[in-house]
Amino acid sequence: MGRELDFWFDSFDNTFVLMLVDYPREPTAVDNDEDYDYLLHFIRGLETGEVVGFGNDGGDLAEDYDRLMHLLSKKPVPGLYDVPELGLRDASFDEIITTIYRRFVLGESAVEYPTAEERERPLKVVAEEPTDLDLNRERPLSTGAEDQTDFDLG
Repeated sequence: MGRELDFWFDSFDNTFVLMLVDYPREPTAVDNDEDYDYLLHFIRGLETGEVVGFGNDGGDLAEDYDRLMHLLSKKPVPGLYDVPELGLRDASFDEIITTIYRRFVLGESAVEYPTAEERERPLKVVAEEPTDLDLNRERPLSTGAEDQTDFDLG
């Protein structure tokens, strides 16, 4: 089984959020946006530095889907995920995005993928996953407080 993600979709803006069900409750911040041209945001815990979710806040999946899929083909998000709200189990991240797009943007009633046991997996998944995408950061992210400067307006 993959890591379970909760799913939310805003049909007005065509935005989504996917959060790990078991993430530690802590303050979060977006990170690693530039790798995906700000079309996909990694949500990291400020205390642990681990990725706890993903989203496209500020984007529009209807407009960004093709570009996002191209970027994901160049730099895939590692791991397999379960998204019960979408009926997905052991799904790759690009399968999740495609399901969201087809169901909520195109309005298809159901998107069926072969079960995890039926899907053909590459023999060397690890060799193809990006080595510079660290989902488990050893140090917490900055809270931004140390970057703030007090100004004397008087």
